[in-house]
Amino acid sequence: MKLLNIIIVILITSSCAGYKPYINNNPFKNYGIKSISIPIFVNKSVLPAISAKVTRSVVKVLFNYKNLKIYSGENYRADAFLIGIIESNDKINNVFKPGGDKFADGDLKKSIGSRQSFFIPTNSSYSYNVKIYLIKDPSNNIIKLLKSKIPNNVKIKYPKLIFFKEFTATTAFDRQLKETTSVNSAGLVNFTQAQGNFYDSLDQSASSIATQFNNAVTNEL
Repeated sequence: MKLLNIIIVILITSSCAGYKPYINNNPFKNYGIKSISIPIFVNKSVLPAISAKVTRSVVKVLFNYKNLKIYSGENYRADAFLIGIIESNDKINNVFKPGGDKFADGDLKKSIGSRQSFFIPTNSSYSYNVKIYLIKDPSNNIIKLLKSKIPNNVKIKYPKLIFFKEFTATTAFDRQLKETTSVNSAGLVNFTQAQGNFYDSLDQSASSIATQFNNAVTNEL
């Protein structure tokens, strides 16, 4: 019986030898990185308030890794810098796409007055990209160039560049379409509610970027 138990232990340990456990150990340890500095992501998109949201979501992912120290801002005591660049089309009309048209009739017809009825979008979708660089022992010039308007001029290779990937977030939010015919109309808060939905969608998209980042780090490093 004792011999049988030993054989079972050997079989279990050998079968797990090629298994990559999905635990939150520091995925950058093999690159000599035990600390990372994370400046707030650079927002080159037309989306407001997105920089802090994406930065915060990615930082939460990194905080889950054991034996990895995180510095906020530019701290050159860190072994590496994580730089994020958020980009979108530079024209708002090309970023936001209306959808879910609703015909302005009934109470909505009253709200538009004497104008001819038309279709009103009930939601809007949008997308943006996030480039994430993990650079070991970067110089101050490299950081400045990445944050500049022409980051494509920066040529960084391994062993300086430990990780680079571009992620895309696509999401949508509902617009509020209620009548505005009186001082007590529900439609008087259309803008406020739609704006709230938009900012909620920014949070959701930031979480999507963080999930994609975590999956890429887990599977590729």
